[in-house]
Amino acid sequence: MNALRRSLTERNLWLFLVCAFLAWVTYHLKVATTPAWMDGTLEWVHKQLVALDYVNNEQSRLLQYGIPEALVRVCGISVRSAYTVQRLIFTTLALSVFAVFLRRWLKPGAGFVCVVLYALFIAYSARNDLQESAPLLGLTFIGALWALREKRDLLFAVIVWIGGLNNETMLFLPFLYLLAHADRSSLATTFRIGFRALLLGLPAILTVAAIRYIFRDRPYLGGGWHLEENLMALGAVLLFFGTFWALALRKVNALPVFFQRALISIPFFLIPNLIVGVITETRLLLPLAFFVLPAALWTWMPEERSQELR
Repeated sequence: MNALRRSLTERNLWLFLVCAFLAWVTYHLKVATTPAWMDGTLEWVHKQLVALDYVNNEQSRLLQYGIPEALVRVCGISVRSAYTVQRLIFTTLALSVFAVFLRRWLKPGAGFVCVVLYALFIAYSARNDLQESAPLLGLTFIGALWALREKRDLLFAVIVWIGGLNNETMLFLPFLYLLAHADRSSLATTFRIGFRALLLGLPAILTVAAIRYIFRDRPYLGGGWHLEENLMALGAVLLFFGTFWALALRKVNALPVFFQRALISIPFFLIPNLIVGVITETRLLLPLAFFVLPAALWTWMPEERSQELR
């Protein structure tokens, strides 16, 4: 038993180290495609954010620049180094938690394929944007999905609240909570679950709304309405996951219930992004990878389904 425990500990340690390496690779690919990291733009934007004098949607993401600023002040490192540390740590943890999250449904090999694919999509979505909320968004999103699945309601609310301080995409998760736990046989039970979902998400919703209100006089980066241009660019959505869309959706009814409900939520995730986002910035779709990719592997490789499935 001790030998087995040591073996599992060693395997988990190597998994973490591999995830750290993947995070390192994605970081270098990000920097290679983002001149703004190296030409002084990163430092200038950070200075504006700390002075509370930047655009509304970025200014409202407090942890995006608050954590690097804390690292600068506490550790005495440069702004660029602080953003590097933030990106490496949060990406490593997001990949590691994703691997653990998948153990219920997929054997370790297939789960690791999903992790590598997620890292690939991080790199694939990189462009010359300073969207430094993305690494922590990945970690908090997958952490909230785990808490949602395990019915750890208090932890779910806390993670969504913390994540909301970094990126408003987290406000989607209370709706997913409703879909994931809804009881189709009882309307009254579903209403109670909906009310619970609202209560769990309310701290994050109110906090984000208050922050946005405080910075209401700041302009919105890129404007706040993009529906027409996004509808003309829906190919970017289809091409982002490509074949994995088809694999995930081709046998929806055979999937575990959690994946079924998560896939049903996708249109509701896309609609607000189609309205106010720029859908060709495909990093917006990265949170969907946490259920599109495992659903695709679960369907495609039935022999790789975990014995823990329930």
